[in-house]
Amino acid sequence: MSAYRTATDGAEQVCFGDEDIFFSRTNAAGLIESGNDVFERVSGYGWSQLFRAPHKIVRHEDTPRAVFHALWRAIKAGRPIGAYVKNRSRAGAHYWVYAIVSPIEGGYLSVRIRPQGAHFEAARALYAETQQREIETALPPCESFQGLESKLVRMGFGDYPAFMGRALGQELLDRDARLGRACDGGIATLLDLQITAADNVRRMERIQASYVGSRHLPLSLQVQSARLGARAVAVGSIAGNYRAIVEELADCMAEFAAASLAVEQSVSAALFLFGAARVQSEMAARFRQELGDDTDPDEDRILDLTQLEGLAARYRSEARAGVRAVAPRVRRFDQACVDMRRLAAGLEMTRVVGKVESARLAGDSAGVVGLLNELGVFQRSVSDGLQELGRESASITRGVERVIGALCD
Repeated sequence: MSAYRTATDGAEQVCFGDEDIFFSRTNAAGLIESGNDVFERVSGYGWSQLFRAPHKIVRHEDTPRAVFHALWRAIKAGRPIGAYVKNRSRAGAHYWVYAIVSPIEGGYLSVRIRPQGAHFEAARALYAETQQREIETALPPCESFQGLESKLVRMGFGDYPAFMGRALGQELLDRDARLGRACDGGIATLLDLQITAADNVRRMERIQASYVGSRHLPLSLQVQSARLGARAVAVGSIAGNYRAIVEELADCMAEFAAASLAVEQSVSAALFLFGAARVQSEMAARFRQELGDDTDPDEDRILDLTQLEGLAARYRSEARAGVRAVAPRVRRFDQACVDMRRLAAGLEMTRVVGKVESARLAGDSAGVVGLLNELGVFQRSVSDGLQELGRESASITRGVERVIGALCD
């Protein structure tokens, strides 16, 4: 039986093990139609109390409405979703789970594990902030979720699904370690790839921010040279060439940024789907063991088993397809990096020629030289960023190949 302990906030908390997996199935209205002994034991409700009860019977008010908004939006659209959720037992004690909720024919199916680790702690802090904001401002759930997702973006995640996938992947690796199991190489490889892909996106965003902060410089240089008249015509022409290269580089960066974000999103989705399939398969294996050689098996449990195995197989197939689809896009990263480095080299050459020409303006060249120096700072920032981007893109290429080898063959 589950024991209780006092949590850090002084509230009573239900204890359960890493080996425990919660299971429940509801109809389309969210009324419970099936569940397992872990759900009964930890929630403190008997099956007679859970059957046909709304699943929100275990909802804890500390879970922000934003989370349930995201959950219902996803499953009503036919997509699975994962989330940290704080629940309340019949006795009033609380317990946290990482829940994986999937739409099925006629309703929804949920498997849940015990969460721990850095992502869980980050989610708890974020939930507390979100909940407080909901209380103080009476925000609609959709707007509250937008605020929650914006905070995740500032934390370095592309969006909520990126956080959802990385959190599940890390939870599974940590859970395996606590249970003394071998590391899941497929999940570990996908998790590393997702982190690298996210870093790639963030680095490109920083390069683009550098461009935005300096995009006025070529035009300013053209204006400055025009003020100096005929003697600075060459500098004006150089400034025009520099501006054209910068604009071409900006277009190249925008395309690369869009492709990088698409890769991050695809890898995040694959990570979540593989993780979900793993938990569902483990739950299915337990149900199959329970059924054993029973000559009169429970029809609900047979349905649960069929649903779990079907979902796990489908999610693994979708994740493999997603990873394979990423490969061609990733292979183009190397060429894109070459193109951007070529343009950056053109910027430097053009700037150097500009400095040579500005030297001929003698005492009138101070403003021009100052702008050229600022362009130098911008150009070095871009070049350094592109070098790092090239290394990360090569790492992503290798990572995709490893994932395909580990999970798709």
